[in-house]
Amino acid sequence: MTQRTILLLILASSISHGTATRPRSIDSIRIHATTITENSKLPLTLVTKRDAGIRATVHIPGKLTRAVVLFDGDKIHLIQELTEEGSIQELNGNDAAVNLFEMLMITPEFHFNSEELGYQTSILDQYKVELLRDEIATPTGNEQQPSVANLYIKTDSQLKLLRTIKYVEFFKKRDSPYYQPKKIKFTDHTNTSSGEIIINEVSYNSGIPDFIFKLPKSIQP
Repeated sequence: MTQRTILLLILASSISHGTATRPRSIDSIRIHATTITENSKLPLTLVTKRDAGIRATVHIPGKLTRAVVLFDGDKIHLIQELTEEGSIQELNGNDAAVNLFEMLMITPEFHFNSEELGYQTSILDQYKVELLRDEIATPTGNEQQPSVANLYIKTDSQLKLLRTIKYVEFFKKRDSPYYQPKKIKFTDHTNTSSGEIIINEVSYNSGIPDFIFKLPKSIQP
């Protein structure tokens, strides 16, 4: 099965960094980023909210079209607005796991509690998500900073590596409890393709409504 991801699926407010001190109690995050591959350079918007879900939107510049990957805490859907009617379909298997992994790992420490994912979802039942950290020295002592994230599929009691995300650069931490990536490199181990995500802006607790994590009524599966 071809794996469609938020980084490639079209082509194959706020307290922000640099403007104000961030709150320690964070309920939601809004990301504006750019995804770069060998064949494309596309704007990406990602919003995530506790107990609501994650929504990633890929835009085609200059055109009124977009694709949305929507995780509601239970299922994950691909919404394509490439025609007047649009289309929607539930993702399963590797398609679902890879998309969810990539969305989680754009804001890894928001979703991980110590070394474990902070919640359970059946989408990842046959997979293992791994977040590795490096110990770094800070003025207040040593801290654990995310370094690499891996997604494995479990096959015959073995693990097969599907995706790797490497964290290259971070925003200045300041008063946030999180290390927020600023530059990410990703590798697809099924075809050795790779690319980058450059995160341009991060906003916290910007009043994200719950309804944006629900399927649109105007488009039926």
